Formats: sequence, C-alpha cells, structure tokens
Amino acid sequence: MNPTAGSAPVLAFVMAVALALGLAAVTAACSGGATGVGATGGGAQPGGAGRTSGGHKGATSAAAAVPSAAELKSALLTEHDIGLGSEVDPKSIGGASIAGCEPLAGTLNATMTATSGPGEHAASSGFAGGGTGPFLAEGLTSKAPNLLAADYARTSAALRSCRSLTLTSGGTHLKFTMTPVAFGDSKNTSAARLKGSVQGFGVNGYLAMERFGPVVLSYYFIQLGGSSSQLASTYYQQAVAKAGKVLALP
Repeated sequence: MNPTAGSAPVLAFVMAVALALGLAAVTAACSGGATGVGATGGGAQPGGAGRTSGGHKGATSAAAAVPSAAELKSALLTEHDIGLGSEVDPKSIGGASIAGCEPLAGTLNATMTATSGPGEHAASSGFAGGGTGPFLAEGLTSKAPNLLAADYARTSAALRSCRSLTLTSGGTHLKFTMTPVAFGDSKNTSAARLKGSVQGFGVNGYLAMERFGPVVLSYYFIQLGGSSSQLASTYYQQAVAKAGKVLALP
C-alpha cells in the first residue's frame, strides 16, 4: 500500500506514538520507582567534547558537574541540524499507553507524564519529516552519576530483553516486535529495532539509550515504509556529537 495515499490519520497516530514513546523512554532512563526502572526523570545523551559516542566511557567521576536543563536543551538536535521540516514538543503529545513487556512497559507508562525529580534535569524535542516521516524524539537528562547508575542499568537491561510492545492511542493499536541491535558507533548503546504495522502500513523504527557519566541519551526514530537503519543511525550519531560538544563531558 502506498503510505502517502489517504494516510493522514495513520501519520497523526504514528507521530503521537513516536513522540509519546520517545518522551517516556527519556523519562524512564534516569529515574527510580516502584517498577524498578523509574517513575520520574529523563534520558539524555551525553558525549565527550568534540568526540562521538565511541570515544566515551559509560561513567565518569562522581564529581562530574550535572548539566542544567538549559544546558541540556542547548545540546539537543534542532531542525537546522538535521533538516526535518517541523519541530514538535513531545510533552504536547499524550493519550498513548504501552503494554506487553515488563518492566519496561510499566515504567514507560508510569513516566509518560512525569517531570524531573529532585536533583534531575531534563530536556526533550521531537521532529516530523512531513509525508511519511521520519518521526524522531530525543531527550537528554542529567543526574548525579552515583544516583543514576542503578536506574539506568535496569532500564537498559529491560530494553535489551524486551521482544514486543503494543502502543495504543485513540483506540488504534500498534504492536512492535523488538530485536536488540548494534546501533550508532558506540559499544555502550542499548538499542532495539522496532517493526510493526497499522492499518496496512508498515512501521519501522529504533529505540536507543546510552549513558555518559551524569547524562543519559534517549533516542526514538520511526518511519513508514522503509526499514533501512542508515538515516536513523546518522541522526543518532549527530545527536551524540552535538551533545558531546555542547556539554563538554569528559
């Protein structure tokens, strides 16, 4: 089926799901809660100054400065950076729920509307590429490394072990199969390829998380039709490089 023909409702749903899941993943990555992965907080992407993710370590000293929300926001990708046509605030997209993989699904649901907790800072952004996408959500969150370590470990482990997620918004259901993959150019990334369909349209994407000291990156990419990882990986590496340069993390 041609994804450009009569697909406006599908596109609206896919964008809502993409941004809602992206925001939830951002929030879950840094937070602790009853589900074991977190109930508040956010994910972010750190990088080292002027370096890509491959040059970073998974942790820095506890004395590392924790970037503020304003600093995190300045390190996010922008329309100018990646050339996608419109920017969307992920927090403006709501009404989605997630089921099928615990504890990841429960954590994502619990954190869908959460705000940063004490000692945490977060910033997020979303983009729509018009037509059939792609749709992208990115988040950066900072927290003291000694507090972040266990929460992030549980979240990334859940991401690696999850095999399916079903997202529901406005009565429409989208079931993704999830396959762990190597993503970007860093060995420290936890990522999964997402594959599903809605109303006859193929939907493919990637969900990735990575920690650098006091900062975590959460990244979500979805597109209708094509399943190539090249564009998703390119944007992810751009996000890593920009965050590393702007935040100048060791």
